[in-house]
Amino acid sequence: MKLKNILALGLLSALYVVLGFMCKIPLIGHIGTDLGYVAFAVALYYFGPAGAAVGMIGCFLESYLLQGWIPYGWIAGQLLIGIVCGFAYKKVDSKILQIIVTIVLEEANITVHAI
Repeated sequence: MKLKNILALGLLSALYVVLGFMCKIPLIGHIGTDLGYVAFAVALYYFGPAGAAVGMIGCFLESYLLQGWIPYGWIAGQLLIGIVCGFAYKKVDSKILQIIVTIVLEEANITVHAI
């Protein structure tokens, strides 16, 4: 992987954290979503499965800086979603289908962690 791509993934990870701090949308109890997933989706779209690093690093930093704990389950979920969506983005030409796959998988991740 080129240095330019690694730097872009790092910047997207930082953007994930900043956007995550800006706007929290509560869903169930202490579970919520935020704008950081926009940076995650952009990373997956442009870098494929390697974009999963943005979700993992961003999730780790956001949770650790904001709440002081490390969410191992969420990080594993970000990895899984990153790999699946990353490959789906590379294989599927339809933008609408890519968006649907991302939304369904992310909401499934949130639902599983809420139980």
